[in-house]
Amino acid sequence: MKRIKYFILCYIFSASSYAQAQMLYSKAIGNPKNEALIFIHGGPGSNSATFEATTAKKLANKGFYVVFYDRRGEGRSVDTHALYTFQQTFNDLNAVYRKYHLKKAHLIAFSFGGVVSTLYAQKYPEKVKSLLLTSALLSLPETYQTIINRCDAIYRTKSDSAGLRQLNELRSLDRGSYAFRTGCFKQASLNGFFHTPHPNPLAQELYAAVKTDTLLTRLPVDTSSRASKALWRHEHYSMLNMMPILKTLPAKGIRLFGIYGKDDGLYTPKQIAALRTLTGKDHLLYLDSAAHYLYVDRQQAFINAISQWLLPIQAQVDLMEPFRDYKLKGSTTIYDYKNKKWLFSDQADAGVAMLPASTFKVVNILIALEAGTIKDENEIVKWPGSTDTVKYGYRPEIYHDISVKEAFEVSAGWAFVELAKKINRNIYQHYLDACGYGNHDLTEKGDDFWNFGTFGISPRNQVEFLIKVYEGKLPFSKRSIDILKKVMITEKTLNYTIRSKTGWTKTGNRDLGWWVGYVECKDNVFFFATRLIKPRAGVNSNFGNARKEITKNILRQLRAL
Repeated sequence: MKRIKYFILCYIFSASSYAQAQMLYSKAIGNPKNEALIFIHGGPGSNSATFEATTAKKLANKGFYVVFYDRRGEGRSVDTHALYTFQQTFNDLNAVYRKYHLKKAHLIAFSFGGVVSTLYAQKYPEKVKSLLLTSALLSLPETYQTIINRCDAIYRTKSDSAGLRQLNELRSLDRGSYAFRTGCFKQASLNGFFHTPHPNPLAQELYAAVKTDTLLTRLPVDTSSRASKALWRHEHYSMLNMMPILKTLPAKGIRLFGIYGKDDGLYTPKQIAALRTLTGKDHLLYLDSAAHYLYVDRQQAFINAISQWLLPIQAQVDLMEPFRDYKLKGSTTIYDYKNKKWLFSDQADAGVAMLPASTFKVVNILIALEAGTIKDENEIVKWPGSTDTVKYGYRPEIYHDISVKEAFEVSAGWAFVELAKKINRNIYQHYLDACGYGNHDLTEKGDDFWNFGTFGISPRNQVEFLIKVYEGKLPFSKRSIDILKKVMITEKTLNYTIRSKTGWTKTGNRDLGWWVGYVECKDNVFFFATRLIKPRAGVNSNFGNARKEITKNILRQLRAL
């Protein structure tokens, strides 16, 4: 029924437009009762096809009513009589509101769509709930100068005399002219300013799919030149600065948000900082490994940010999508301490015990302290002179006498093996049983039973143990637990503190990676255990980082970070 509704809406809109010889391509996806988002595409002369093909449905699945359209005379809204004026653009956008029965909506203001959206919000503030400035143009003169400066640096580094000549010719033009505007963006394209050199696996997949998607392969003949020339002729938009207008919008009840990519060559950190003064630091995201098309480059971060800003928290959390983004198998287990609520990406996997790898260092420090093997975290462990590099890899930077604290921080496995040699296996058995930690199987003969053998712990059990650490409800002295808590701090800000430990080992023909810990925020504590698995023969350069990135993605969804 929803699918039928979807096509009926599209058909009615197109039919009525056709009757007026004013075809305007538009679609809506999702439940009309949900928060409405309207995507305002870039250009002039572009379209919403890439957004439609890659991102619209996923936003709808998060609980939004997503509307997108191509402006008149651009993309799929073919109209040889288009006027190419801002007012005609506003009239068409008002028609979109009417067709989809929208009184107010959030505008995703992408690229040049930022100019359109800002001017529209200035004129019709009663129709706009918020502007989501997505790679949005803020000050065109500043963007042009940024492009020229960065191209100049590139050409000088390469000793590219031809490129420098082109820039000098560009500098000689009237900065308000169409030729200057076109020349700047041509230079930006030539130097790759719109694309990140470090796309993540999902972005690579999306860009590959876009190349063959019929939404884009069947686009009408390019209209970008006609649209940009005509709009410039009528509006002389190339010297516009949106910042003064944006400053006035919050007083009119319009919220401002920003999402930009650090690899986007059109903007400087200074411009982003200026925008942050308007949005507030919590309402602006400045993303690594993202350029202009950041809803593709960092799609999950883009969707999560919009969800966190606009939706109630219970509607936001998607525990599985980060795993799909990184193309990795595994699970994340979360415990919301304040609300006494468990969250599982895979409840079955949360109960499966596997080797704890270096996460065992958490309980290992407690046992070593309680057994008297070490006095405190500053005790020095002597380098034995050699280690098994086949088992543990070659890491010469940790081959020296080392404190227990540093050994924990850099995960110097050899140091904890040396401690284990001094702790009787029965002592381990006693404390692990008393803590309820793991499957109690210490039959592995080697000292490093947490990395090799049949000892195991489940993600849920990891979290249960960490809750006991936090509450101090363990068979260890308060002093030992306090030392552990101090050593475990891996990140501390004004808003939260993370105590955690990573782990990585191999079991059979698989790599096994962990990140466990808890984050204390202002009014809650979230405990987590993420475990990833991949074939050892498989190549995934993101495996190490993904342990933390997947977990932090989920914690951000929960507003713990």
